[in-house]
Order: sequence, then structure tokens, then C-alpha cells
Amino acid sequence: MRHFFRVSIALLVLISVGNFSGCAPKQKPISETRPLMGSEVTITVYDKGQTRESLQPAFDEAFQVMKQLESKILLPGSDNELEKLAASAGGQSVPLSPQVFDLLMEALRLYDQTEKVFDIRVKPMLDAYGFGAKPHVPDDSELDTLKSLVAQGGLFVAGKSILLSKKGMGFTLYKIGPGYIVDQAAAALAGKGIQTATIQAGRLIRLMGESPSAQGFSVSIDNPSNPSKPIGTVYLPAGGYAMVADDEGAFEKNGKKYHMLLDPRSGRPAELCTAFAVHATSAAEAQPLALSAFILGPTDGLKLLEKFPNSSGLAFFGKNGHSSRTGTGPFANLSR
Repeated sequence: MRHFFRVSIALLVLISVGNFSGCAPKQKPISETRPLMGSEVTITVYDKGQTRESLQPAFDEAFQVMKQLESKILLPGSDNELEKLAASAGGQSVPLSPQVFDLLMEALRLYDQTEKVFDIRVKPMLDAYGFGAKPHVPDDSELDTLKSLVAQGGLFVAGKSILLSKKGMGFTLYKIGPGYIVDQAAAALAGKGIQTATIQAGRLIRLMGESPSAQGFSVSIDNPSNPSKPIGTVYLPAGGYAMVADDEGAFEKNGKKYHMLLDPRSGRPAELCTAFAVHATSAAEAQPLALSAFILGPTDGLKLLEKFPNSSGLAFFGKNGHSSRTGTGPFANLSR
């Protein structure tokens, strides 16, 4: 888990929460940034009548929630429950905390709903490439062996305990865990009475409450092929926003680019898109949907989003040697 978690901290941030236009609040929003999830996480509160002092307990609690969950599902160490599962694979079941168990069940449910391309069992394939450590391109025979741990790897559930059926199996939550973490942070803020806020961790944003603008939360989207030139601004309702792109963990070998957005069916990096942005009802839904749509490609990826209420997306892809994009919902105006 360590190597591809570290990779995530080096990703170029392609999106940022912009300034709100129209119906601007009378006071400036109040933000706090702390290092988490291998990057910097910024919480911004837009509620009127708040001061930094009055918001400090809410900031502290939200960041503490994120820190505790990070140690359970992202950071290597004795608290990481996924590492315990992998270590016991093919042997004995491992009891999990309710939060981690429920998250794993949600991830497994999404496997069926995403045409089996969002597969948290893909960890052995990610490990084989050595992203962020010692890059390596596995050959076909190596990937064929790994498929027995991914596509054919089973698990047994008893209560809130899980047994991975084969030694060498492992789960990765790198494309749902961060989304779940910022969703839980938003819940913690709401518990402290916060009504409108954003939580941003790189390409991932949780939009919470009713936007101060009648148009929605303003998100500026950069072009993944030229980050210095934003392609425009999209206005989104509350929920989650996530973008994935083919620069994630990327390395080149023999003139070919390899990134960590693997198609679990083949074990090879997906090639139909260069990036995919998704807005969904939560960040924990937006992240896996962005990855799944990226793997499926522009047409099938956007079609997949139709199955999820209130979801929309923007696909970036190459066409006739040129960069192109197509979007739905709020992203449609950014298409060309």
C-alpha cells in the first residue's frame, strides 16, 4: 500500500475550488489546511457569523476524524485494517471495525454496478508495477497469474469479519477511501452545526450544504493536457467531485506510458481516456465512478453515470490525434 499511496501525493492538482460569484457572503470564508492523505486538505466554511475561534472545535474534530480513518485504510502501519486482511489471506478471517467493514461492502457493491471494473482486489496488480518505487512492467504470464488473485479471488464474510480466500490477495481503497474520509469529515462538520463548507484534497472535493451562490459551488477545471490553461468553470450542487487522469503514478518504458489506473480485467493501464471528472451525490461515490468511467471510455463511461441518480461527468480523450472532451449535466457546456 505504501508505494501507491505515496504516488498519490505527487499528483498534479487539476482542479480547484474557485471564488463564488453572485450572492456573495458578507464575510470572507474561513479556511484551515493540514497535511493529510499524502497531500494537503483544506476545509473552507462559508457560514455567516463565524470566526476562526468559533470554528476551531469543528475544524479540530473534522481533521481528527480524517486522521483516524486515514490510519485504518490508507497509511501503512499497525492500525491499517487492510494490511491485516492481506496478511491473513488464505488463512483466517479478520474482524473489522464497523466503518471499514461497511466501506468494503459498499466497494464490493460498486463492483457489480460498474460492469466489474471498479475492483478493490486489484492491489496485487498495482504492486506488480511498482508504482512510485521501482517501476516494472509485468509480462502477460505474470498478469495471468495475478488474475487468479483479482478476477477469480474470492472472499468469505461472517458477521463483520472477512477472509480473503487466496494467499497474495489484498484490497486497495485508494479510489474510494479518500472520498469516504472527506464525506465523514463533512458529517463531523454538520454535527458541529456547520451548514456550508467545502473539503478539498487535491482532485477530490466534498461540497457540503447549500451554496452561497444561486448557481452552485464554483469549480475551476484545468485541462489535463495543459494544466496552465483552465478549460472553464462548472457550477455544481452539494455532493462529491473527483477527477482521475493518466498522469497518476505514470512512468515510461520503451517509449510507452504506464499509469496506475488499471483495467482489472486485463491488468493493463486503461487507454480510452486521458482523464475523467465526475460529480455524484457523495465523494465516496464520485471517486470510484470517475475511475470506472475512465476505464470504460467516454461513451460507455458517461452511459454508466446514467445509472446513478444526480451524477454527471466530463470525459477527456484523444480523437484523430487531437484532445477532445464530452460531458453531461453541468459539464455539458465544457464539451467541445
